[in-house]
Amino acid sequence: MEFRFYFGPDKIPFRLLDNGMVETSSTMPFHGIISRGMLDKFQEQNITCDYWFKYALHLEYHDPQIYLTDDFERIYKYFLECRVLSFSQSAFCAQQYIISSYEYRRLKDARVEVWNIKEGHTSSVWKVTMDDELHSETFIVNVARDRKAGEELKETSEVLQRIATECPDAGIAKVLDIYSFSHHDLPCSTIITRNEWVDDAFEIHQRKTGEKGVEFILVNRFITSKNNPAQITSVLGRIFSTEESEKIKSGLNDILSKATRFHPNVKVDINDGDLVWNGERAIAVALS
Repeated sequence: MEFRFYFGPDKIPFRLLDNGMVETSSTMPFHGIISRGMLDKFQEQNITCDYWFKYALHLEYHDPQIYLTDDFERIYKYFLECRVLSFSQSAFCAQQYIISSYEYRRLKDARVEVWNIKEGHTSSVWKVTMDDELHSETFIVNVARDRKAGEELKETSEVLQRIATECPDAGIAKVLDIYSFSHHDLPCSTIITRNEWVDDAFEIHQRKTGEKGVEFILVNRFITSKNNPAQITSVLGRIFSTEESEKIKSGLNDILSKATRFHPNVKVDINDGDLVWNGERAIAVALS
């Protein structure tokens, strides 16, 4: 298989070396959003997320000067305790899952595009496009961000599978596979899922308007700080119309009513990217 890797809304290419590390000569992609286990640890220790914004890049690429600071050593200690995957490790997991999944089909000449289109607290999200002379396929691979995220990804993905089985018309992206991947270079056994790709979909977010009102926003892309690329400063998109908003509310209520039948504590976290708009209706691509 011939692999090509990309990341971000501008689809910036990067190389994954044979040792599973990202080649850093031209670009240095990293996870800009804090992982689930790390977020819980920060809240437990009453640590501001400003420390994540400050150190996220250095946690992955081990800057020796940063390493000398007490603050960094404390955050890095939690990074190890939570078994957080680096960006390189997430890319490696996505690649190895694809190889293992298609090995039986012997697609040696397949061209595989692996694009990190977004990430959240729970998973890094990779759009995979595979092509050969007889075959073309697009799907999503989710790679759990850390040990706690893996537990969440497995549990919520199982709920999505049950909904799809019992309510085939529900507004959800189907979970096609749940896989546990272990490797000696990874900090923990990693949960990986393969999900249905939703064509022409955009994230739905919401914001408060006035004291009690909320409005839904279609997200084209997130804008990050030039000086602090781990920190999102604004959103590029548009406000949904009243008619579209009513469809979103109705779809969201339907999804939640079905999901809570199988697990009382799951939710759709809109501002974490769990819900997308495909031009006609709201679709849950994840649960929290």
